[in-house]
Parts: sequence; C-alpha cells; structure tokens
Amino acid sequence: MPCEQYLLTENIVVLAHGEDYTFEDVLESIRLAPKKANSLPVHILFDVRKSKSPRSLEEFNTIALTIFNADRLEKRVAVVQDMDDKLYYGMTRQFKAISENVGLEVDFFGEIEDAVNYLKSSQTLDNI
Repeated sequence: MPCEQYLLTENIVVLAHGEDYTFEDVLESIRLAPKKANSLPVHILFDVRKSKSPRSLEEFNTIALTIFNADRLEKRVAVVQDMDDKLYYGMTRQFKAISENVGLEVDFFGEIEDAVNYLKSSQTLDNI
C-alpha cells in the first residue's frame, strides 16, 4: 500500500505510512512531495504512527540521500511516531544518526502539531 500524501500547509507535505508499504513507496512519495506543495521549498513530515514495516540501515541511508539531494526539499525533516513503541523508537533514532551524517536535520514528535511547529520554526530562522 503506497504512502498517503497530503498537504498540511502551503509547504509542508505529510507522508503517512500505513501498516504495510514498500521501500519503493517511500522513495516515490519523497520524489512526488514537491508537486503537492503550493510553495517551495517543501518540508517533509513523515507520519509513521501506523507503520509496521521496518526499514534497514541501507534503506534509511537511501531515504536520507534522496531527501538531501532533492532540489526543492528542505533539509529539515520531522517524524511523527508512537513514542511508546520501542522498536520504532530505536529505528527512528538510527534514521536520525544516518540523516545527520548526510546533512539533514531530523527530529521526532508524538503529535503532528509539534512537528509542524518544528518545521515552521526553521522557516522563521531561514528568513532572518
């Protein structure tokens, strides 16, 4: 099942991962994200609260590089997750470490609103 994509604000695209999705679904949703937005550059917000599909370290690296190398995507990414899920907590920490190695800034949240505020705060900082 592909990742659901929807526009949250003019330039924040949510990539919501259901219970079962493929690695190729993730990459395709990242590539399509700029086309969903009304303004550029685009922030990606991953919503993995319903996800049951673990990712490998190699896949995390490819995801991070895909975002980093995209022209119209911001280098700051938010991930909304079930903060009580120990498996996903560990996996998302691995994603953070890999992402920071390639030049992304990643943080994790339990609620969409907190993630949006995080992404919006970078817009304010970038405009100073």
